[in-house]
Amino acid sequence: MPDPKLPPFTGPPTIPIFTNWLLRCNHAFTRHPDPIPDSLKIELTGDAIIQTSSTTDLHTWWITNSMSIIQSHTWESFQKALKRKVLGEKWEIEVFKDYFGVEQGDKSSGEFEEEVGRVVGLVGAVDSSEVKENMEKCLLVFKAREEVRDRILEEKVESYEAILEAKREDVVGWLRKYGGKEKVGKAGSVVPGKEDSLVPGKKLETDKKTERENPSPIPDSFPILYIVGQCSTKASTSMVPQRYFNDTVTLPNKPFPVREMEGFKLYACSPSGVHYFAAYEFFRTNKKHFHFDTKFTTNTSEFSTTINFDNDEYITSYVVEYDTNKSTKPAIGNFCIKTSKDKTLGIKGGVWGTPDFEVKAPPGWAIVGLHGSYDDKDWGFPIRAIGPIFGRLSGDRTEVGV
Repeated sequence: MPDPKLPPFTGPPTIPIFTNWLLRCNHAFTRHPDPIPDSLKIELTGDAIIQTSSTTDLHTWWITNSMSIIQSHTWESFQKALKRKVLGEKWEIEVFKDYFGVEQGDKSSGEFEEEVGRVVGLVGAVDSSEVKENMEKCLLVFKAREEVRDRILEEKVESYEAILEAKREDVVGWLRKYGGKEKVGKAGSVVPGKEDSLVPGKKLETDKKTERENPSPIPDSFPILYIVGQCSTKASTSMVPQRYFNDTVTLPNKPFPVREMEGFKLYACSPSGVHYFAAYEFFRTNKKHFHFDTKFTTNTSEFSTTINFDNDEYITSYVVEYDTNKSTKPAIGNFCIKTSKDKTLGIKGGVWGTPDFEVKAPPGWAIVGLHGSYDDKDWGFPIRAIGPIFGRLSGDRTEVGV
């Protein structure tokens, strides 16, 4: 059999163009009927680099060092080395800085949607198994306060591998080191070995003062703006191809006033006259409304309901009830939020039967966004999984992320 034919690489050496070309090379090797040794894969891939105005340095590097490269690398190590050569030593770090830093600002909705699609595509160029396994550590680093994040990237993270190799407690240690002196509420200290008490959803030790007088014991200087809670689902998402949404890509990378959270809107689709949770919008002042599916709102025949928040109001909890009539592919029949002023908004009018689960923000925190998955269709029916994004509140409950 002749060797597989690879597409030529002529540049420019940007992340989307280069990584797509490398994926096509892998695809050519995979579909070839005969096994291909690593050395031949490397040789064919290198020889497919064509000299152009944007690839001169890369082409020269290959023709100068090709024999030693072929002899010293596996196919996997060669791909990593080639990405470093073309895209830079810290290309993954730059991708995640873009991903976690994207905001709408003064962009139009169309421009913002395009920007989100661009950064999501860039993250897709990083090894997906690595991203999934290390997402919490990435969130801790890239969603830290800007000055803390920059010091960590400068002094602790020489490359993306530094995050992959670090333990969770290592990352927490970096945050503590560069976040300043730790303190708890008005008095007290962080107890070594009790780091789990910093995670929303776990029991927090508090003094016998009121929550407003003494917020939950999160170090005031602990530089985490948000924590992503567990995504709970009753459905097997493997039964239907899923698409994913996550409001961390639109949350600001700095503290913001509670009054900027202006309201919340729920959408439901109604096949056979039964409502199912299908989309949502989280309204913020002069910011993108967190809404994972902009196409859905164009269908005006579907059900929707809205709540407006007072300036000092925020979401404290929500409940989820799955529809038992769709037992083979469970869908969320009711989703209901509750605010700090005991207001409710739900698909079933703010009431429910027996919820399948309830999520509450710990004292001193608010629910500032959501994440989860829905069926891979042109519009979001139905939502299969949903989880919270918590934001830490200031002692007077007027700011998030302080």
